[in-house]
Amino acid sequence: MKTRSKSRAKKLVKTLMEEYAKRNTALEILELKDERYVLQLKAEFTEHVRKLARRPLVSAGPLKTLSYIALSQPVSQKRVVEVRGRHAYSHIKLLKEMELITSERRGRLTILRTTDYFADYFGLSRDVATMKRELRKILGITANEEK
Repeated sequence: MKTRSKSRAKKLVKTLMEEYAKRNTALEILELKDERYVLQLKAEFTEHVRKLARRPLVSAGPLKTLSYIALSQPVSQKRVVEVRGRHAYSHIKLLKEMELITSERRGRLTILRTTDYFADYFGLSRDVATMKRELRKILGITANEEK
């Protein structure tokens, strides 16, 4: 379905939201910040699905590396490896393959950042400063602890 009208698209999404709300299903559509939407599992079904899930999206090591990148971005790959260790190279490769981070060459340095997909997947703001505040709150850390 093609539509160029932003208001029409919003009406269609609202209609879908209402339809999902009426149905007795495990899925719901939620509106995020910046006029974005997500189709997700309802909270009351989370534990049931966790029991069925074989493994997490990202294991603990790469998740820690991803957290460091998200809180420190833009950050050099060199710095990530200094902080996280040599295994960070494989974490970075995996995170890039999953499109959670991007890399950009600046002279001899490789600069790492999270992607919009990362922000959307984890329900965070796409604005880096806001994202960092949200992550600090979620992780229960202060700006001083981060350094």
